[in-house]
Formats: sequence, C-alpha cells, structure tokens
Amino acid sequence: ENANAQLFEHINEIKRKNDYKKLAVINAESMCEKNTYDISSKLFDSHEFEILKNDSDDFYDRLKACDGVVVLASFGRVEKQMLSQAVNNLKIYDKQADMLVLADADDKFIRLYYSMGK
Repeated sequence: ENANAQLFEHINEIKRKNDYKKLAVINAESMCEKNTYDISSKLFDSHEFEILKNDSDDFYDRLKACDGVVVLASFGRVEKQMLSQAVNNLKIYDKQADMLVLADADDKFIRLYYSMGK
C-alpha cells in the first residue's frame, strides 16, 4: 500500500474519532506561510483548517474558535526551539496538540513508522 495513503487514512481516522469542525494549524518552524497552506490543504479540506501565527494579536481568539490543534513541522528540519515554543504557547491557553504532522516525510520513513508494532 502507498505510504501516503496510509498517512491520509490515519489523519482521517483521527478526524472521524474526534469530530473536528475546525483545526488550528500552528507552524512549528520557519517555513513560509504559502508552504504551510499548501501542506495543510493536502491534508484537510479548505473549510476544515485555519493557519494561526504564534505572534499574531488575535492568536488566542482564533485558537478558541477551533476545536482541534495541528502542529506542523517539516521532516528532517524540525527546529526544536520553535516546536517547543508552539507547544508551550498552547499550554498557556490550556490547549494541547491533537496532531503533530511531519510534512514532506519520505516514503521509507512513513512505511517504517506505520509498520512499527505490526
């Protein structure tokens, strides 16, 4: 089975179990906003997600309007300080990440990840 198909199946299973209406996508690295949008739109329908910037004035209000949180990071380029900041910002608002998405992971990594525990 295609590794990406397994990834999408897993994300859809999480969405179904939790009945998310709107997911906040928080970028955990310095990828550009367009790249964040492009990745998010591959994973979720356009009405399902909203990209939040950690330093925006309306971050908390927009976060409250979402019922799930996705932390997005690129495979192989995780910036620990930004990832830590994203998670800590959520704690301040009494929220937690519902999903951590490693974008652009290669097929080998995805196959290895989904074969663990079988």
